[in-house]
Amino acid sequence: MQLPEQYFAWIVIRPRRYETDGALCPNAASCPRSTRGFSVSDFIRIENLHYTYGADTDHAVVALRGIDLSIAQGEYIAIMGHNGSGKSTLARCLNGLLTPTQGTVYVDGLNTADEQALFDIRRRVSMVMQHPDNQFVSTVVEHEVAFGPENLGLPRVELVERVDQALEQTGLINLRHRDPRTLSAGQKARLAIADMLAMRPEYLVLDESTILLDPLSRESIHELLAQLNARSMGIIHITHQVEEAAAAKRMIVLQQGQVLVDDAPLSAFAQASELGLGIGQPAPMALAERLRQRGLAIELVLTTANLITALQQAEALL
Repeated sequence: MQLPEQYFAWIVIRPRRYETDGALCPNAASCPRSTRGFSVSDFIRIENLHYTYGADTDHAVVALRGIDLSIAQGEYIAIMGHNGSGKSTLARCLNGLLTPTQGTVYVDGLNTADEQALFDIRRRVSMVMQHPDNQFVSTVVEHEVAFGPENLGLPRVELVERVDQALEQTGLINLRHRDPRTLSAGQKARLAIADMLAMRPEYLVLDESTILLDPLSRESIHELLAQLNARSMGIIHITHQVEEAAAAKRMIVLQQGQVLVDDAPLSAFAQASELGLGIGQPAPMALAERLRQRGLAIELVLTTANLITALQQAEALL
């Protein structure tokens, strides 16, 4: 029995700094296509990716326009952009759920256009959906987590080990005999992550998976993602929440199917503001920017803790 599509991973993307005539371009979009390069160590490589919905119809909709990106193993990336910017389309192209209209996507050297490679590609990158209930197939938590690896034909000892480890990592070990439908929204989100962790992917992709959660549940998911990334698991988080993007190590902003910003979050938010992309800023950064406009010599920061430190340093200089 094959795994259903929802168990097959999504992916990640991350443009690097590109070099042209010995000088670094600030982001992929600002470099001429002929000068963009890829490292042999890239885990994901996207070359001139275009995607058009209904390409052969009179109602064609262009979703992606010539994207070139690369990402190494173990990255923590946030992808932002308004609705319709191409975020989910890009993710679907990256694990073969959508085949590029033009261009190529490689995952660990495997071409997503190769149907024979799709199973291996999707084992390497797992996806957590926005609505976990649509992903569940069992009426018992531990059976739910076991479903994916069981279909890999693993020995029972390894299967049990994977299930126990995934439940431990997500804090659900004491709920292993519960019906997933009786869990809270936060617990369901954790279970959806546990499902994917049991598959031992290289990357975990979340497509606005925390959008329906309360602030405390959302924060617990953030902490879990940070822990997973610290253990070398790659994370890519598609989100509209600026606080979630600020927790990443790299941030990509899409608009009309193109990458407009690719940088560390602090710089990325600043660039997005200058470009008028309207994605917002974390509250501490917005406050620091207003204080700077009023003449206070203070650094731009992303977190409340860093804002307090910056204010203390600024006060000491007065």
